Amino acid sequence: MRILYISGEKVPGNVGGSIHVLEVARNLTKLGHEVILLTNRGKGQKSKEIIEGITIHRTNNSYIGMTFPITHIRKLLQIQKINVIIERYSIVGGFGVILSKLYSIPLIIEVNGPHLYEAKYLGQVNNKIIVYLLKKWSDFQFSQARYILAPKKEIVPRKYQQKFKQIEWGVNETHFSKNKKNIKKTELIKRELKIKDRQFVFLFHGSFRAWHGAKDIVKAAKLLDKNNVVFIMICSGNNYEFIRKEINENKLSNIILINDVNYLDLPAYISIADVGFAPFNSYNYEPLRKFGFYWSPLKIFEYMSMELPILTSDIKRLKNLIGINNFFFKEGNIKDLIKKIILISKIKRVELEKIGVINRKNVIKKYTWKGHAKKIEKICKN
Repeated sequence: MRILYISGEKVPGNVGGSIHVLEVARNLTKLGHEVILLTNRGKGQKSKEIIEGITIHRTNNSYIGMTFPITHIRKLLQIQKINVIIERYSIVGGFGVILSKLYSIPLIIEVNGPHLYEAKYLGQVNNKIIVYLLKKWSDFQFSQARYILAPKKEIVPRKYQQKFKQIEWGVNETHFSKNKKNIKKTELIKRELKIKDRQFVFLFHGSFRAWHGAKDIVKAAKLLDKNNVVFIMICSGNNYEFIRKEINENKLSNIILINDVNYLDLPAYISIADVGFAPFNSYNYEPLRKFGFYWSPLKIFEYMSMELPILTSDIKRLKNLIGINNFFFKEGNIKDLIKKIILISKIKRVELEKIGVINRKNVIKKYTWKGHAKKIEKICKN
């Protein structure tokens, strides 16, 4: 099949969306399909490039902080017959929808969240007329789609849920593995960060959004400063300075804050940890309270692939995803979080490693990008 994949992400890139798009395109290509990727153009990126057999067309299509994939139109003028269109849903996207309508090409929409609701909640869209128009435009996108892929049904409007196909995001289990190359890098990084073998390391990486729980890590660290526990926090977003200020003002020596890590080097950093840490706090993000925890937790899948046990919030969906053999604390409860951190830090490493081995087996069985692509292939063939 010739598949047109439209996204507003910058590819390749370090953020979750960029990784998602490249991995889906890469694995569909490995299955023998021709993938044409239309995406946003980052600084220093070429307008056209072929990576691992994927033809990537890029254009500058971001305005006022929002993404408009519709501006890819000039890139499509030279593209030949397409069998299937996959579009990463955006309330101000939809060029794939137009193309699908005009040329009767089957369309699959990939939904990552209730974006219109989020835009209103974040104050990005306030005008009632604009909200109305965006609602109509979103309805048009969903009505044109043959299938709608999402991790959770609730983020798809009810009248279109008959098109819903549940699908989790995944992990590159080859990249995120304890191979010799990663282990060698890890030893160098440990020396650079001055981490001692007797110290017990909890690692968190992410964009430090409100619901990621980065502030909760700082709160816990304040009360554990004389403990042997060390927190590594890797920030890949815009909130680094805020957390850095909190750490400095409280003179916290048990947090190592790192401002971004290249995706290629991330496994070596994760290997430093004894536990993969994801203290999600949906109380800090109202859309997650309304729709339930709808994110597919890439960072947790990466930890599992690196054979780490997990400490995360006791959100039902997370428990179902990663298994009860891991560790959970009461969401948003700092006292319980600290209690679990102390408890885990006293467990013998050999016992934690056994949990990590089980986690890798589970993630390979259920949550790889390879498996994700095979599900999309099956849907496309329908």
